[in-house]
Amino acid sequence: MNEKLQFSWGHIFAFLAMIMISYLTYTGAAYLYDTNLMVSALWAIGTFFVLFVVFVGTQQLKATEQNFSRNILLERIGVVLSVVVFLLMISISPFKHFWTVYGNRSEITSEFAFAIDSSKSIFENYDTYVDARVNQVLASKNEDKETMAELLKMQLRPTVIEENGTFDYETKEQEILAWIDAAKESSVWNVFMLGNLTEIQEGVESWKTTLESWTEKSFYDGDMAPYQSEFDIVTSFNALKQKYTETKIFQWRAVLWALVGYFFLALPWLLQRRPVKNPYGLLGKKEWTEEYEEENEDSSETEIEQTIVEVDDDDRFEI
Repeated sequence: MNEKLQFSWGHIFAFLAMIMISYLTYTGAAYLYDTNLMVSALWAIGTFFVLFVVFVGTQQLKATEQNFSRNILLERIGVVLSVVVFLLMISISPFKHFWTVYGNRSEITSEFAFAIDSSKSIFENYDTYVDARVNQVLASKNEDKETMAELLKMQLRPTVIEENGTFDYETKEQEILAWIDAAKESSVWNVFMLGNLTEIQEGVESWKTTLESWTEKSFYDGDMAPYQSEFDIVTSFNALKQKYTETKIFQWRAVLWALVGYFFLALPWLLQRRPVKNPYGLLGKKEWTEEYEEENEDSSETEIEQTIVEVDDDDRFEI
């Protein structure tokens, strides 16, 4: 095709809209499918591809300078498909689910912060357990209770020399608590909130197992039972996951922002001029087309009449 595509500021807004819609689709899919980032990426890539083909392709068909009857049909199909894309965005696309999550953002972020704060209780409870167990040793009637208390402290709050440096329980505890606190700053716009959630859950579960293993050894008869964390991080975080995976049939924010996005996506097509010689418009033939055809028919009849020559009877032709 010989297209004269009109690149304008409308394309800038259209591509920004494609990127934004794709990102919100990616984020919405991450919430909907609970951190399945591969599926989320496929949704985002597929969304960008469909938007580009439908909206930019429709503009290209409008700019065509040949095969008018075929390309106007394809252009009309493209316009219909753009409406279908809009309807899919507000119905089944993860784009809609993002706005559902956004509508519940206060509840989700507060629940997220509560779950993270609760996860710190395993360290707080463990420190309380260690102090109680050491005090019980010191209160016992064992002759070597001071030595046992020191050994117990080393066992329950270890300082281990490793190849890459020194492991100190108290330092490590502060690092983990700082890391957990920093994760609370995430918002629903940032898909890494889910990554933090999964990472914290795995980390806390790992530390829970480690702390319980440190307390398994008994130092004397009547020593305290091993530490058992009462905090169930899986149950706490699963309650949060139910919040952000819950779907709604209608989400007015999705409709509003889909309309805004649709307008920006359609700008290249709206700003594209249709070639003057194209006899078709989106809804049918242009107004001048029929008049132009009638004028051509009249001029053709006049030309035919002028070619008729009246021949007199006395005229003779020789071949």
